[in-house]
Amino acid sequence: MSNFAFLPTPFKTIAQSATQAEIYIHTDPRAASFHARFSPAQTL
Repeated sequence: MSNFAFLPTPFKTIAQSATQAEIYIHTDPRAASFHARFSPAQTL
């Protein structure tokens, strides 16, 4: 279960990137950092 599952359909791409950050946090911190920074950038 993701912390971003509550986001509605129009924000699906943001939720996907944020979920990837959650997945990679322990196995690949660099990728997690990328996805964590990329998620808010998609809102612009």
